Amino acid sequence: MPTSITCFWNDSEIDIEEAIEIRDREESPLFQCIQCGERVKAHSGGGHTHAHFEHVNRNPECFLSHSDSYKYGGIKVESQQNPDAEVAIEGYAKERKFLAHYRRAEIVLLCKERDGFACKACGFSLRVNGRSVVECHHLVPLSEGGRRITSVNDLVCLCPTCHRVAHTSNPPLSIEEVSRLTKR
Repeated sequence: MPTSITCFWNDSEIDIEEAIEIRDREESPLFQCIQCGERVKAHSGGGHTHAHFEHVNRNPECFLSHSDSYKYGGIKVESQQNPDAEVAIEGYAKERKFLAHYRRAEIVLLCKERDGFACKACGFSLRVNGRSVVECHHLVPLSEGGRRITSVNDLVCLCPTCHRVAHTSNPPLSIEEVSRLTKR
């Protein structure tokens, strides 16, 4: 559940530490939610929770409210965080639905064996705890064309860095382009 570490107080945005100091010296300060404007109270945290604000009255339309309905009005949590802040709200659960393209582990293993468990762009090879740190890259992305027959010749081994570099472009960069970009 996302929680807020900032609120409005006297028309200014303040952080949780400042709010706790105000709460401790003033009687019933009026803190307001940065998303919906409703009244919130400062919690010091403890145990497994960090200091945060909580709505006085639950608001099912506000994603920062500990709502029983978990209805956030379609607002993205990321849009409510200050990108210039040195702190951010993280670790909350967020439901996602997506389609994944099915892959066959057998053909991946054949590709890795063929390529000697080494990156074909930079030559990197590493084993950790008995496992090879190399990924299998589709020369033609699975997202193009849907269901199809894949041959070991349609795959190539890349280290995690080169694989990431390959996918910085759409369509992905060729192995030659990745090799040129990652030369040391």
